[in-house]
Amino acid sequence: MRLPSLDGWRAVAISVVLLDHVNYTRGAVVPAWWKQAFQGNLGVRVFFVISGLLITYLLLTEADRRGHASLGAFYVRRALRIFPVYFLYVAALAALVAAGLYSDATSSWIGTLTFRRDLIGRGNSVTVHYWSLAVEEQFYMVWPALLVGLSLWKRPRLAAALLLVPILVCPILRSGAIQARWPNPFVLRALGSFSIALYADSLAIGCLGAFLYRAYGGTGRRFASAGALVFALAVFVAAMAVDDGRFGAMGAALLPPVEAAAMMGAIWVTIERRSGVVYKFLNAGPVVWLGTLSYSLYVWQQLFLAHFAGPALARLVIYDWRVWWLAALTAACLSYYLVERPVLRIRDRLRDRQGL
Repeated sequence: MRLPSLDGWRAVAISVVLLDHVNYTRGAVVPAWWKQAFQGNLGVRVFFVISGLLITYLLLTEADRRGHASLGAFYVRRALRIFPVYFLYVAALAALVAAGLYSDATSSWIGTLTFRRDLIGRGNSVTVHYWSLAVEEQFYMVWPALLVGLSLWKRPRLAAALLLVPILVCPILRSGAIQARWPNPFVLRALGSFSIALYADSLAIGCLGAFLYRAYGGTGRRFASAGALVFALAVFVAAMAVDDGRFGAMGAALLPPVEAAAMMGAIWVTIERRSGVVYKFLNAGPVVWLGTLSYSLYVWQQLFLAHFAGPALARLVIYDWRVWWLAALTAACLSYYLVERPVLRIRDRLRDRQGL
């Protein structure tokens, strides 16, 4: 059931996010090249592609084995995956507020508790990173329902047509044309920089990749060559390198799906081609461990960024740029081993009962 290399790619994604966030730690002086090399939004985009691929792959696998996929079971598994660590972090913040060590806007709490953090709440907050989780959950309120309700595992062409909608529409929304034509607060908020309208194409490309893998996986191994991997990574790096504002609205609109598609190609090659330096790196023990820890680490790292934590917390020694990552890693390990992993065992037992 587990696809190889995915934990390795998660490790790469969370590393990019953390290296980008060094800029928000106390005492850090980050050069311009560092900001260009480590772009947190690219790390999040990789997470989106992986998430779309894996969630769709699991639903397709369930449908192929049982003749149908259970939407209820999917949402139970999803809740067990996301909610425990998500709300543990919220509880920790509430404790810090009660202790007078942190404060946040009411809108931030509302956005966090309703999975609308991409739309609601202030930017300078230790819950601002929850925008990405909000985007994912909103997407998965729609896509699995369509996949199951329309039996898309039997209709791959219809599935592709539906997935092409966000892939084609998101660049238009990112271009700013809609915002310029109707510049009212609601439109600007709905199409803001963290909106699902700007990131749904990355998730959709991952979902489309699952259908392609289902159709051509195994038989397509002859195409999963070292050259194909180099090409995919080269396209990704090239798109990343020019995604620095030099092409203005056009670049912001068109480059993200190129990056997502290139990453989907690289992921596919490293699933199919189980040899080579890149495959061995992605599946090495320490890299897999970091990838396994990536969700907890993503959630907790934000708390240790001085820029967002506020003056009461930021003066603590653990917020220094040299050691903040140790505090984040420690919190993530405690969260993973004491909460996330025990709950995942429950989820896996439920999945085993379904014969998956």
